[in-house]
Amino acid sequence: MKRKKILLIDDEKHIVDAIKERLTANGYSVITAENGKVGLERLKTAIPDLIVLDVLMPEMDGFEFIKTIRSKKEYAGIPTLMLTARYHMRDTFELYQADEFIVKPFEVHDLLVKIDFLLKFRVLLLSDDSGLISIVRKAVSARDGILEAVDKEDLFIQKARKYRYGGIIIHLQTVHQKPGVLIQETRKSRNAQTTIVAYFDSGAESANAGSREDVYPKREWGKAGIDVFFDPVMAKEHFAEAFKKIFE
Repeated sequence: MKRKKILLIDDEKHIVDAIKERLTANGYSVITAENGKVGLERLKTAIPDLIVLDVLMPEMDGFEFIKTIRSKKEYAGIPTLMLTARYHMRDTFELYQADEFIVKPFEVHDLLVKIDFLLKFRVLLLSDDSGLISIVRKAVSARDGILEAVDKEDLFIQKARKYRYGGIIIHLQTVHQKPGVLIQETRKSRNAQTTIVAYFDSGAESANAGSREDVYPKREWGKAGIDVFFDPVMAKEHFAEAFKKIFE
């Protein structure tokens, strides 16, 4: 299995050395930088799976660093974990789209737990179909991932805004909003670059009977901005197999 790569940014050498030693011992590949400016240079040569960074640093602090990478398409999807002594600034961290933070002083074990969680392959599924949920859960579990399944569009949008996912699946028979509205809300902030799959079972009865059940929605959802449209009837393929290909 390929070693996960972590970019560690902190101006305190003793902290960097201690964290790097533990991360390396736990199988991670670690790249270091002494401030945000140097961290940006490191990104030009190697894209990490995760960035761990301090808040207060010379040259460029953690907030300015995150603001910069979130504005660049090639870096926007990298999860970030901030090291801070300011627990009360939770809202500020969320505003800057930091995925997680840990308060100093901390145990390295606790840091490892948060890192492991952030590096998990996480999938958000909008569906009220127990069969589809079971299929996706098994596929996600096979990748040692985490599935969050919801059956309400408002809760789905809340999660998409708050958390970063490796994949998002929308069961169209569950949807009542217009495609453009739902996808626009889903793409905001953290999941701008996340692969979104529209799942439509043309062999099943539509939840929106009387509205669009006779209209094949591929073009409509394609215009809305989904990445993959999957219909098991048209594809003649089980979704579990398609899942492996889509999220390999």
